[in-house]
Amino acid sequence: MSSDVDSLTELTIGDTGGGDRMHIVDMTGPTSKYITQRNGAKITITRDKWFSAKNDFIIRTDNGVTDITQSESSTNKVNYFGANFDTTTEENIQFEWVPERNWNAGTVTAFFYWDNTAGLTTETVSWGLKGVAIGNDEVVDSAFGSEITTTDTWLGQNDIHISPESTAVTIAGATDIDYVVFNVARKISDNLTGDARLIGVRLVYTVTDLASS
Repeated sequence: MSSDVDSLTELTIGDTGGGDRMHIVDMTGPTSKYITQRNGAKITITRDKWFSAKNDFIIRTDNGVTDITQSESSTNKVNYFGANFDTTTEENIQFEWVPERNWNAGTVTAFFYWDNTAGLTTETVSWGLKGVAIGNDEVVDSAFGSEITTTDTWLGQNDIHISPESTAVTIAGATDIDYVVFNVARKISDNLTGDARLIGVRLVYTVTDLASS
């Protein structure tokens, strides 16, 4: 085998006759892609994708958040953006996702990254998430799947909060994976005192064949 591993485009380790093996594809790119197989059956893995308030959020026309604003920390001047969700009106943002071709069209989960303008240790915020997949020649005005909610507790003012991982989100129409839209809402049934600022959403999903990504 050549010692110049970076030049490899494909490498199989182990039994090539259908038994256990690891197959590494495209080692020339910024990250290698792995397919682990056992007796010919592909093993699924999870991936994460980040959607930020600054680059990815769409303010919904109907009951959308008022704004997405830039904040700066007082001493070290760390800058970040957040979508500001009201305490009394259920407001929304959306973001788009075009999945990889090897997405398994299954459920996804999410983590919510947020801070707030005011809060107490006894208070919580609740985030709602739902999604819809719209395929070729399907109407844009398609119904979302069922909304799930994720609750997180206030920890400290001007602290980054990372929610627990959500329960599974079933995306309506997920056999058509050309274009997926997610909707995030702050549920006003929560009791967080101030506006909740959503910095971003980390989406967790499953792929089955890394060679096609």
